Amino acid sequence: MKTREITLIGISVSLMIIIGYVFYTMASIIIIPGSRYVLMAPLLGFMFCIPLFNIRKIGTISLVSLVFGLIMMFINIFMSVAIISSGILTDTVSYILFRNYNNNKSIICTSAFYPLFSLVTSFWVSNYITGNKAYLMINKLYILISVSIITYILGLIGSYFGYKVMVRINKRTT
Repeated sequence: MKTREITLIGISVSLMIIIGYVFYTMASIIIIPGSRYVLMAPLLGFMFCIPLFNIRKIGTISLVSLVFGLIMMFINIFMSVAIISSGILTDTVSYILFRNYNNNKSIICTSAFYPLFSLVTSFWVSNYITGNKAYLMINKLYILISVSIITYILGLIGSYFGYKVMVRINKRTT
């Protein structure tokens, strides 16, 4: 990795932590399980699109989520497991579907997968690792699928805006 890429990852993670803290705190007012991830989806899609747009390598999301997860480990180890797992799942699915990030559509779609997998891995960590059964309030599969679809769509919107910001920035620098 180049110094520029490492710096971009560091800046992206620090912005995710700072802005994410504000979103996460605001979302904690809503007591519906999974609502935090739905409200965070546009931000996560946006923030993951930025390094992906510039680096364009499979493994970028895993690396960003690894750095993010290691930092968040100081707050909660289980949150860290969910963050890192989400990154690995996102890169794996992206590799299966797209093989590379040569076109912008693959970047936008991939960035939107991360919020979706954050929701799924948080359910998994909450139920099977920590034993917190709060997510069992969503006991119908169709509700979980609906929340997942909404999360992906909101992540897609955030990714699209991240892409538009990067296109505008690149136009100004060239």
